[in-house]
Amino acid sequence: MKSVAENAGTSLWPEMLNVAGGLLLVVVLIFALSWLARKSGRLNAMAGDRIQVVGSRSIGGRERLLVVEFAGRELLLGVTATTITRLSDGAPGGSDRGFAERLEEARGDVDEG
Repeated sequence: MKSVAENAGTSLWPEMLNVAGGLLLVVVLIFALSWLARKSGRLNAMAGDRIQVVGSRSIGGRERLLVVEFAGRELLLGVTATTITRLSDGAPGGSDRGFAERLEEARGDVDEG
């Protein structure tokens, strides 16, 4: 004759497997939907295409300079691990100057100030 503990232990296995299988299915579904959203561009569409990175340059371990186009203007941004600082504001519609020229101009502004 089986004890109560043995009967309870064997009858719980199918239920535990059912719960684990359902949980696994939900996790797989979440990953599949997030992958599908990234591939379809839905996440980027929510942010809009109003912001575009024109150029980027690393100036240290965690510091970067970015030229970003936003609302028809080019902005030179200094980006660190904790802050983002606007260093220069470009003319509407961008300019013909290259990234290096804008970088030198921004460095000159910093040296003077």
